[in-house]
Amino acid sequence: MKIDLRTIEPMNSLMQFTHQNVNFDFHNFYQCHKVLFEKDKIILRLKHLKEPTHVQIAFSEVLLEKVEFNANSSSNGFTIDQLYRGRYEKEGKLIELSDLGKVYLYLEFCEGLNLEFWCTSMFVE
Repeated sequence: MKIDLRTIEPMNSLMQFTHQNVNFDFHNFYQCHKVLFEKDKIILRLKHLKEPTHVQIAFSEVLLEKVEFNANSSSNGFTIDQLYRGRYEKEGKLIELSDLGKVYLYLEFCEGLNLEFWCTSMFVE
């Protein structure tokens, strides 16, 4: 499933939604066990906490602005705390879309990993 992030209003969370009668709750029911940066993509591999299922979230046409790791990161995986479309501050102004038509995302994990990046789409498989 492809989500054009430009259709999501700023400050709206992408943590919980329903698609084709399947509920996704990335904070309460999934643990991230792999984060991959590859060319212009960020890929998150998530395991369901109670069922033997996996979900992959891929962000396309990514331009990284910030990556932060803190020492309290867990080796058992990461719990997504926040995932939302936000705004980027540039020269005192809040920017919603880049000159290339990309939106600004905030991805924060409970264990101290934080990412901020520009992208156009999110794929959930």
